[in-house]
Amino acid sequence: MDRLSAERGSPQLLQVPVSLGEARANVLQAFPAWLFRFGDVFTQAGKRVWAVGGCTRDALLRRQLADFDCATDARPEEVIRLFRRVIPTGIEHGTVTVLWQGQRIEVTSLRAEAGYSNARHPDAVHFHDDITADLARRDFTINAIALSLDSSQELVDPFGGLADLRRGVLRAVGDPLQRFSEDGLRPLRAARFASQLDFAVEKATREAMSQTLAALAQVSRERVRDEMLKLLLGRGVAQALALLEAQGLDAVIFPSECLPVPAALWDALPDIEARLLACLSRAPVREAASDALERFRLPKSMGRLLLDAHGALRALPPADSGPVRMRTFLADTGVDAALLAARVVSALGRAAIDWWDASALPVEKSRAASTHGMREDTAGGHRLERVTAAQLEAARAGASALSVRELAVGGREVMATLGRPPGPWLSDCLGALLKAVIEAPERNSPAELLRLADAWSAKRRI
Repeated sequence: MDRLSAERGSPQLLQVPVSLGEARANVLQAFPAWLFRFGDVFTQAGKRVWAVGGCTRDALLRRQLADFDCATDARPEEVIRLFRRVIPTGIEHGTVTVLWQGQRIEVTSLRAEAGYSNARHPDAVHFHDDITADLARRDFTINAIALSLDSSQELVDPFGGLADLRRGVLRAVGDPLQRFSEDGLRPLRAARFASQLDFAVEKATREAMSQTLAALAQVSRERVRDEMLKLLLGRGVAQALALLEAQGLDAVIFPSECLPVPAALWDALPDIEARLLACLSRAPVREAASDALERFRLPKSMGRLLLDAHGALRALPPADSGPVRMRTFLADTGVDAALLAARVVSALGRAAIDWWDASALPVEKSRAASTHGMREDTAGGHRLERVTAAQLEAARAGASALSVRELAVGGREVMATLGRPPGPWLSDCLGALLKAVIEAPERNSPAELLRLADAWSAKRRI
């Protein structure tokens, strides 16, 4: 059975046409008219061009079309002459990006490749005119289907990609070891496609993943990050992560303490920040979470959010906390990080406690139970009763200020009222004012805050 019974159960045939004729009709219907007008430019120049890769695959799967890649028998310099606006994005490998009628179309000349010393790009490229030979160098059969954009509108499927689409199987073109050795990112792309499309990976392709880890290790962190972010948002993310673990790719990407997340929980984590935080939730300390995030090369703002939320996971107050404690937690943690942590803990539920208890030392468990809002249940285990994101949202709505910036007065007003120059005292004073407003939101008025500042200053002088 091609689909993995242990991961999926009985195979379900997707609603993909059986014959090339039916498939061709579906693709013609899905492709926009402007793409065929783009093809006419090549035809009028005596050249041929095919839509290849993801756009053809997604048209057959009735998925939304995004990027359009084309292959042509025209050489790169000929493509540049055909269009007014062309970016030489990878011209040394035969690829240019054409800006045409508001579209960005990546166009690659039909080619053969030789040598992959950096496990990413070929050492040598030889152009030719054979679309079948060009498709033979592609990664997976489902990405090796092409539609001619000339009057013939021929659908080309030399490696059985249509049948694999219909069965929900991801299979390398030709020898999977060779395909993966050519590009170290391809084993991870296999897991990413398995997640996005909820496909199973064919046995030989799956086994080749673990034999090309050295090639994956040469791939830049940024490219690994891009694939992993797409993988984490897929429908089949649990199976894809299990595949990475089974083939040993997880160690290249995540520290061991960060995986796995139980399969049943992913649907409750709808966005990338929540899914990344779930992956990090088992990291025992901030440094471990920081090390994991460093591998992803995330934007600094997202990295800070995730690290703050990671710290908040185990610090969420009990569900029966009063509004002052909740507002204090929001102010100390940051609203976005606190809400993210609450959403993830709510989704993980008991599983989060199982993970944290399993990784905690015995002497830490009683402290964790008292600190993290857990109550002993009748079976002697811990029952999670933490504040929810909805409760924190309500606490935020009832706050008049959760940061010094939100106070009704600023440092200048405080210095003018107290007649004092700038100094460390000012930060302490503003912090005291914020604490007073968190305890009683109605205090956040200029007159009341300046009165409190005067009282604070008088007390400090005593």
